[in-house]
Amino acid sequence: MHGRVACNDLGTLVHMIREGMGIGLVPEWAMRADLGEGSAFRVLPDHVGNEGGLYVLYADRRYVQPQVRAFVEHATAWLANVNLRPGCPEND
Repeated sequence: MHGRVACNDLGTLVHMIREGMGIGLVPEWAMRADLGEGSAFRVLPDHVGNEGGLYVLYADRRYVQPQVRAFVEHATAWLANVNLRPGCPEND
């Protein structure tokens, strides 16, 4: 393959990186094993991409089932304490 490629599927992008088709901006966790084995390396180690987001969608805020509300509250509290990007300069 020659030329530019735009991809919005993480699995496909990781596959293309592993096959040596080029570089890509992917979450560190998606390439953690490859980085550890030395089969991949960071090209711009000080560059951090845009933050992603996690969204929970439900039908109507007024009539949220208790299970849905409990999940949202639990996930929000849990994610506030999780470092999803270990090794990033801003986390050190």
